[in-house]
Amino acid sequence: MTFAELMAEPQGDDNIVGARIAMGGASKEFSPAGLPIDELHYPEIVVLPDGRLVIGEDDVKNAVGWWIATSPDNEEFVRLDLPTKVSTITETGGVLYAYSGPRGDDALWESVDDGATWHEVDVRR
Repeated sequence: MTFAELMAEPQGDDNIVGARIAMGGASKEFSPAGLPIDELHYPEIVVLPDGRLVIGEDDVKNAVGWWIATSPDNEEFVRLDLPTKVSTITETGGVLYAYSGPRGDDALWESVDDGATWHEVDVRR
């Protein structure tokens, strides 16, 4: 079942019937341009300090990938051009980190420019 299908109708006890974003106390329906919601099965969501979202899922399994909002209103997304298949993305201190996971090449990548460029992090001990 895809994320869009879950949003469209209740499924058992989950009762997911839609997605909304609340900003400044007001909420709005979440249907952004450029984000293939109907292809996401188990999306992860990362909230950046400026309010933009990064949405995607474990790409190591050849899933659809990862997208980043072009502005804090989260109405349009662009696909992140990642250096490898990525299982998770997180953010800390204004830096995006992408981890390929043990099913991929088990590498950690960082981006200081919102995903425009990526550099592998040397984590050898």
